[in-house]
Amino acid sequence: MYEKVFSLIDSRVDQLIADTQELVRTPSINPGQFEKEVAEVFSRQLNRDGLRHELVGPEPMRSSVLVEMSGDAEGGLLFNGHLDVVPTGDESKWTSPPFAADVRDGRLYGRGSTDMKGAVCAFKHAMLAVRDAGVPLKKSVWLHAVADEECGGRMGTAWIADNGHLPEADMGIVGECSTYKGEIAIVRACTGIVQLKFESRGKASHAAKPHEGNNAVINMCRVMIALQDKYERDETVYDEMLPPNTISPATTIKGGVKTNVIPDYCEAEVDIRVVPNMTPENVRAKIDAIIEGVRKEHPEVNVTYTMGHWDPETLVSADAPVIKEAEKAVERVMGYTPKHMKRSGTTDARFLTTRGLPSPVAFGPGDVLIGKMHDVDESVGVQDLVNWSKVYAAMILSVCS
Repeated sequence: MYEKVFSLIDSRVDQLIADTQELVRTPSINPGQFEKEVAEVFSRQLNRDGLRHELVGPEPMRSSVLVEMSGDAEGGLLFNGHLDVVPTGDESKWTSPPFAADVRDGRLYGRGSTDMKGAVCAFKHAMLAVRDAGVPLKKSVWLHAVADEECGGRMGTAWIADNGHLPEADMGIVGECSTYKGEIAIVRACTGIVQLKFESRGKASHAAKPHEGNNAVINMCRVMIALQDKYERDETVYDEMLPPNTISPATTIKGGVKTNVIPDYCEAEVDIRVVPNMTPENVRAKIDAIIEGVRKEHPEVNVTYTMGHWDPETLVSADAPVIKEAEKAVERVMGYTPKHMKRSGTTDARFLTTRGLPSPVAFGPGDVLIGKMHDVDESVGVQDLVNWSKVYAAMILSVCS
């Protein structure tokens, strides 16, 4: 059964690459063109392939594609991958145009090739191979090709979950890149994130009379430096694969209108990476105490802040069924047990795991070390796409057949 499915995948490599090229050649920058057009392109592929699906989304331009191969029993396997991409940067620095999807030396180049339209197509071809091999499914297989991952996921996976479109699957797979110089790995943990906006209000005056004003930029700097020096990070090691709690004050800062004017307003942003036992309340308590400490020494400081979305960490244990199934699939296809690797960036796995659908942070094609995700000349290996299609097919066979 496995060999028949794998043989079908090998026989369809050209179509796998052509489908990936078609998606890469359809720009879906977020923010920018968004996902409507590429979702429609993917829908046409699915119609050609005879896979049942629907397009959903909170707004006309923010489309996600939900695909299902139904089984008779409850549960199953959910694949999740995003259709949006980050901006291209300076296109003159690309060896070939970022949406040309050229194939050179065994790699497909283009924005979104590794992050992560290649994975979306690998998911689809795994499902097709299982179906066309005549394998009866006991449990269902779902594929969600979603919007908005690159800008927080609220228009994509989070919206899908909040609006009743998340299936009752046993486990999920988020196909973000987890190949390391050709070797397949699993990323099962990453920190969460919360971002804060700080505002400092002072009093404007002529720069020749600074004593008549109150410099909002200097006041903001006092608070940012205090956060850097005095914020007590949680240094607990919750899991060897979970990166530590960090705080990065003043990742952006804006203030002042003219060189000879004391600024009366300044704003800055702070990035905090979240680990277990952190809550919005205990983070606020730490920040409030630091600001109050600054005010005691500098009463002129008037700094407030707002907290953005709180996204908790994703942490799937090494012995979780989804991790064991992933390991088993890699062993069958590649002949080795995949390593567990660290990752600091968040993925849509956080929206699945927190809703009782355990999903590794990243398990998919695209080489973390050479694929140049978010960079000039982003690429994915052709053989990598084939290998991952087989790994995903092996998971379907094990979990759902």
